[in-house]
Amino acid sequence: MNKEQLSQQIKAEALRLGFSACGIARAHFVGESKTHLEQWLAEGNQAEMSYMSNHLDKRCDPRLLVEGTKSIISVALNYSPSRKLRDDQLQFAYYAYGQDYHEVMKAKLTSLFNYINEQLHPVNG
Repeated sequence: MNKEQLSQQIKAEALRLGFSACGIARAHFVGESKTHLEQWLAEGNQAEMSYMSNHLDKRCDPRLLVEGTKSIISVALNYSPSRKLRDDQLQFAYYAYGQDYHEVMKAKLTSLFNYINEQLHPVNG
């Protein structure tokens, strides 16, 4: 299976699992963005998210996170509810309508990870 076929199968599985979108990009150093990120942080645009300034080198080069990384798979999940509250009711953030977003994402990501490792790139052990 060539890279394009592999990419298409991963994207198709991500959509089947319920992700709204899936993209795959080459992992590389995003040097041109590092200066912008440093400026953004210096201006305090991260608000209460002080962790954003942690591990700046890894934020700018994802290959430093896992040895041998070649590609990044990015997914999105729309958690907008199918049915919204009436205007005369107390309003809540959309993500608070259903299951915890983090748990939903983790389960779907685990399923995608398992699919890749078991079906597309099994590791013989």
